[in-house]
Amino acid sequence: PFTNRELTSATRQLVAYGRSADTAMQDLKMLGDVSAAFGSGLPINDLVSLYGTLYAQQRAFTKDLYQFAGRGIPIWRELAKVTGKSGDELRNMVEDGRIGFEDIRQAFV
Repeated sequence: PFTNRELTSATRQLVAYGRSADTAMQDLKMLGDVSAAFGSGLPINDLVSLYGTLYAQQRAFTKDLYQFAGRGIPIWRELAKVTGKSGDELRNMVEDGRIGFEDIRQAFV
């Protein structure tokens, strides 16, 4: 569902955020699957930008997660599965900086 131009741009964007070329290709496939499954036309570059920002930060902030949720991605539900926490406890973990990039990547997987 994505054009070659979109995919090339998205890959470059992931590399610019610090992902290796091999990892960027794996990330792009995963993000493309998420975009197709939940995004309802969510531009891949938009999703890559949010994901890349989390990678650069190495932690999740509440505003980042709400940006995913606002785009139709059930990030809170998937993080609950990854962490075994939900509701206020999960929000507190995010606010305390205990949810890192790897947790987000696992939620996307």
